[in-house]
Amino acid sequence: MPTQIILTLPELLYERVEQLAQQHQQDVAQAITEYLEHHLPALRPSEIEQHQQRPHKFALDQEKAAYLRLHPLLKEKFFGKHVAVYQGQLIDFDDQFEALHERVRKRYPNQIVWMSTVREEPIETIHVRSPRFSTDQKR
Repeated sequence: MPTQIILTLPELLYERVEQLAQQHQQDVAQAITEYLEHHLPALRPSEIEQHQQRPHKFALDQEKAAYLRLHPLLKEKFFGKHVAVYQGQLIDFDDQFEALHERVRKRYPNQIVWMSTVREEPIETIHVRSPRFSTDQKR
């Protein structure tokens, strides 16, 4: 699934990319994509295998990243509410998680949708207390 981004380039760099695109009879987006494909290090076989075995994890990671990016705005407008993010966009919200979940399930069957409660922190920190073991051995 392609990911759309907004990229701000310095004017001179953009002109260079435009020239590259014209030389290859491409639009700017195609030129940038092709350049990156040829110049970024190749994925290791283990990374490719991992991605192929877990395609849903990649989609979930994409939606989580979108939620994290949107969190400051969501916190302003939807604090305490339950939200749903799909393909990088807020698609629904509700006071009741069950109602939101039902609507999302009906409208987006078999799709990966990030649903979360908007809190102060985007992802709640969970503290786990563990026992301490002393090295003093008093008998």
